[in-house]
Amino acid sequence: MQRSGTLHAAAALAEREHLLIRGKRGYSGAVSEMPDKVGAIAAAVAAFSESRVPFALIGGLTVGIRSGVPRATLDVDFAITTSADRAKLATRLAVGGFRLTGQFAHSVNFLHESGEPVQLAFDAADIALLEGDVPERDEGW
Repeated sequence: MQRSGTLHAAAALAEREHLLIRGKRGYSGAVSEMPDKVGAIAAAVAAFSESRVPFALIGGLTVGIRSGVPRATLDVDFAITTSADRAKLATRLAVGGFRLTGQFAHSVNFLHESGEPVQLAFDAADIALLEGDVPERDEGW
């Protein structure tokens, strides 16, 4: 499966998870439009590129893309270099349709206008991805 196809498959699984969660919480009848995972990724990547901020997609989506087996995940996670200006990046993301929902020592959370949660991780462990210091893939997994 192509990586783009895997991303769309993961987005479809996430939509299913959103529906199951809503059902478990007692919501019934027609469900409003689901968050747009792919649209949120495109908008975030545009903001990072315009801001010239190095980034890497991480988390459940990356596991699905890397393994070729889509994995349901309810948000989108990016590793961002720790040298990025968080305030300027938040402003650029706001222009791209994101709303700030939380700030923490190692992460900043946003909600895309479609309802898709996006987390930016500023963790030194993830920064190795941005610097190309990624271990070779073990062919056994």
